[in-house]
Amino acid sequence: MKKFFLILLTLYAAGGVFAQDRQLSLDDALRLAVNNSLDIQIAQYDLYIKQNDLPQSESIFDTYLTAQAGYDANRKKSASAFLGSRQLTDTHSVSLSKKLPTGTDITASLGGDRVATDSPYTSINPYHELAGEFSLRQPLGKNFFGLADRAAIKITRLDIDRAGLASLDDIEAALYAAAAAYWNLVLKDEELKIELAMLKEARRLYRVYKGKYKIGTAEKSAYLAIEAGMKERESDVFAARTAREQAKNDLLFLLNDQDLAINILPGDGLAGALEKFDLARELGRAVAKRRDYRSLLKELKARKIDLVVKKNALWPQIDLLASYRRNGLDRKMGAAVSDAFKNDHADVYVGLNVEFSLENRFAKAGLKKSQMQKARLLLLLKRLERYILKDVTNRVKEVNDIVLRCVPARRVVELQEEKLKAELESLKYGRSSADIIVRYEDDLLAARLAYARLLFSYRVQVAALELAQNSLLDKYWPGERQ
Repeated sequence: MKKFFLILLTLYAAGGVFAQDRQLSLDDALRLAVNNSLDIQIAQYDLYIKQNDLPQSESIFDTYLTAQAGYDANRKKSASAFLGSRQLTDTHSVSLSKKLPTGTDITASLGGDRVATDSPYTSINPYHELAGEFSLRQPLGKNFFGLADRAAIKITRLDIDRAGLASLDDIEAALYAAAAAYWNLVLKDEELKIELAMLKEARRLYRVYKGKYKIGTAEKSAYLAIEAGMKERESDVFAARTAREQAKNDLLFLLNDQDLAINILPGDGLAGALEKFDLARELGRAVAKRRDYRSLLKELKARKIDLVVKKNALWPQIDLLASYRRNGLDRKMGAAVSDAFKNDHADVYVGLNVEFSLENRFAKAGLKKSQMQKARLLLLLKRLERYILKDVTNRVKEVNDIVLRCVPARRVVELQEEKLKAELESLKYGRSSADIIVRYEDDLLAARLAYARLLFSYRVQVAALELAQNSLLDKYWPGERQ
């Protein structure tokens, strides 16, 4: 019983028992990757995290409510008898402050105090004072009417857009990895079929030579050579099974499927129509859709905005200050409130504050740095244009070259099949040998594997071309909006 259980475990590990067959096309695999891939989920969270930079940047325009209450018992010794020896003060106030998109800082406050003292020279004791104040600060220099504040938010939006493009790049790279893994599974499946077919032929030939050897019409060396060839084919089949299992597990990992007992049956094969690509058309697609190019354009736009801010930073700090305050004072709080609103006890202030650096080195260095960053981005943009031209050109040529190579490669397979068939026919009449047969079988195996791998290269290189054009997401990712 224990031995039987161990056999079952071994077969399960090899995918031979309890395995669930699942038909899977390339489209199915990529749609599963979109929904399940951990790499894609991580890329989405990177964007979600970055998107929170916008409300953080806009928080500069938040409204702040401040409330304060306090009690002060002052019994400090005083140098003047007029001040008395004790003063008790109850303080309470509330204020609202906010920065407007124009850069204006406004504050509105309302507060009241109750003051009691033992000084005999105070005319109202105790007394209540209610005071209301409205003040503003308007920058007219560096942050001219909120220029720097609004620019920071615009730059943040552009940075989020760039992060979105980078996130889509990561998602597309994950789709490409899934596509390459799928085609690798198709290749390993095809290689296993080729190895099994060659093993079947080797076993058939072995049976023929075994019969001849028993009746003495075949030499022992020839019989042993055929048997060795068959054993080599069996070993190759074991290796091909293992490679296929590994390829299947690699694909399941990218699809975030933990059930390794699933046996995937590819719905798409390597063989099929091979398309040649037009270089001018593919270059046009790449220029229109490359996200790294669009990202650099957004960064260049951000640098232009920053350059305006840096030029403005050369100005001195000039602030217009204004405030209006009125109060009421009485023995009772109600009367103090009435006094504040009925009588004109106002304090109006208007002023101008100017501050500037004599050397102004920080602002000058910032401007120069911003100018250099813009110049650098222009060079990066030019280099990227040339890289796109080179990258897409090389990939189109490589795909088209594979299409051309597939025609003679397929013919080589046909010729090797005919050669082996003719040699097997010669063997019937004693005009061939085991060594020749084994060598011809190796030639056919190599030709079939080379052709299958060439078809695999075509499928993967087509996906790589779509990745280079940023067009792989078109069918599988509805979030491509940028």
